[in-house]
Amino acid sequence: MVLQVTALRLGKSLQEIERLDVHIQGPMLVYNGTPTHNADLMAVLDLPNGLIPKSRVFIIEEVKDRSGESRLIRNTLDQILSFPTDQLGYQLNGTVAIVSSAPHLPRILRYLGKYRPIPDAVPIRCFPVPSDPEWSEQFAEEEIDRVCEYLQQGYLTAAPYPKNLGVG
Repeated sequence: MVLQVTALRLGKSLQEIERLDVHIQGPMLVYNGTPTHNADLMAVLDLPNGLIPKSRVFIIEEVKDRSGESRLIRNTLDQILSFPTDQLGYQLNGTVAIVSSAPHLPRILRYLGKYRPIPDAVPIRCFPVPSDPEWSEQFAEEEIDRVCEYLQQGYLTAAPYPKNLGVG
């Protein structure tokens, strides 16, 4: 995604993009995964021929719990609550892209509706990642169950956010 946005900004093909292009014109990648996911991303960024410089990546490792104590990110709610609104806040310029597995997006959008970590004026675009066919059906069913359960517990809004989510 970072390379594609950079290519579009520069009017280049994806194959023409170089590390310096991304450093100068690439979007910021805000990544807030679990410790394992964060370590995997860092390993990729450390590859000698990698095109995404660390200068364009903002990795969030911790979330503050209700008592104000910091702890490592463990789940989707932690990822939503750890979004750096206070650091990026109203300086966000452009669009926030949410990249996740397709069955997981409905829950993410309902968390966004409940906790509103992204300013209302900032457009949100979703980019679903296909699930492995071997487990995609079971994963989709589990996500439906989680949405229902978390709605009942009050962790989600009934309608996804933003209401005008679309392609344009």
